Amino acid sequence: MSFGPDGTRTAVAEQAGHIGLYRAIRDPLGLSPDRSDLSPEIADDVRKVLAGLVTTIEGIGALRNHGGDAHERERQFRRIDAQIAKLIHAASTAACFILETLAA
Repeated sequence: MSFGPDGTRTAVAEQAGHIGLYRAIRDPLGLSPDRSDLSPEIADDVRKVLAGLVTTIEGIGALRNHGGDAHERERQFRRIDAQIAKLIHAASTAACFILETLAA
């Protein structure tokens, strides 16, 4: 069990991992790309950004698991390029955005 933004208990499958947790909070926080309350002038743009946030979270998690040093590696393992590794910093931007949205 985990707790939702309003403090109520919410069931989240542990095997869903980070993306499952994000999907569990995005609707209560109003971060779903399916929002219908947006101004027509910006609706498509906001939907693209919110959908991109999901993709970013998925990609960063996979990059960390497959290319990072969080797990034991085989002998021939090649570390990821330093420039690509900098993309993992996008995780802090996403986390700050989510926390600030929760606090708002």
